[in-house]
Amino acid sequence: MCMMPRMLTRSHRRKILFSFAALVLAWLIAEVVIGVTGVFKNPSERVYTDIYDAAYELLPRVSLHFGNANTMNDPTNHAGFRGPEFTDEKRPGLYRIIDVGDSTTFGVMVNENETYSRQLETMLRKRYGANRIEVLNAGIPGTNIYTHRLIFLRKLPRYHPDLAIVYLLFNARNEFEVWRELEHKAARGEFDPVSLTHRILRHSNVYRLLRRMIKGGERIEVLSHIAAIQRTLRRRDPFEMKWVLAGLKEDLNGVIDAANKNGTKLIIVHHLHRALVRERVALIKNPNQEASGMATSLDDYIRFSQQICQERGVAFINPVEPFVAAAARGEDLFMDNVHFSPAGHLLMAQLLAKYIEDHAGDFGVAGAAAAR
Repeated sequence: MCMMPRMLTRSHRRKILFSFAALVLAWLIAEVVIGVTGVFKNPSERVYTDIYDAAYELLPRVSLHFGNANTMNDPTNHAGFRGPEFTDEKRPGLYRIIDVGDSTTFGVMVNENETYSRQLETMLRKRYGANRIEVLNAGIPGTNIYTHRLIFLRKLPRYHPDLAIVYLLFNARNEFEVWRELEHKAARGEFDPVSLTHRILRHSNVYRLLRRMIKGGERIEVLSHIAAIQRTLRRRDPFEMKWVLAGLKEDLNGVIDAANKNGTKLIIVHHLHRALVRERVALIKNPNQEASGMATSLDDYIRFSQQICQERGVAFINPVEPFVAAAARGEDLFMDNVHFSPAGHLLMAQLLAKYIEDHAGDFGVAGAAAAR
């Protein structure tokens, strides 16, 4: 009688081991099939490293198609940046600028030569010489200041930029705060099994497929990012604004620290929204009109960011007034709520070029002029 439980236990154990072995084998077969054939592969994975990772990047030599832009003949370069090829090692006498930002910096819906990065390069080369200035466009659609801080730490130092221009957009997604806490734990040397498991699984094709099926693709990710920004601007919830501002302060200071460590000068340019520009134009015509919650929120974030930059001695550009003046003259500066039209890119390039030329000595551009 006492043998029966043991036999049943042994039998169950064999079944469990067999089931586990079958599951592992099926997983391995699926890994190979998905990896080799690309079956069920999300189109975004042919363009981005991993859209669910906070520090995802554009892949090298891939073409993106946005709206009416002829980007299919405009692949990214070896670094995953939009624009012509360049050498990682900066040659002597070259002044290198890197533009960091989201899809506006990348230039969705406009051609590469119309982006403010390329137009800025053209303007500065006319002033300082074609062989003295290089502007790299490191814009990545769907990103924000949290991502940009990580990119500053992990990627940009290898290119030795003299100046980095950051198009600043705050983060309003709760899951970024979870990642931030995992970073804090790692910095304190605390063991975190969740983070370790995620780092291991993210290399699995099957895991990535299941995650996409549950969370949705790139479009869902981008839309959730936009929705979070819009919600934060409209609601003006004190608790939400408190953690958003706390995250913005940590990330912006992190960018500044990383730039200082690598000897890179900084210009911070605050993100623009068409609604704010339109409202300011309306206020010119009707000064008694009351400002909306969204416009008030944007003003709060702009002032907050500017104060941090002033305290840290970093250049800050608030582009609202020049864009309002141009819009009041009838210029069409946006393709949608946030993305510049060619005219908007031109105006941004003009603002940046003038600021850099006016402060050439501070940024070290004067050396490029002297060497010309």
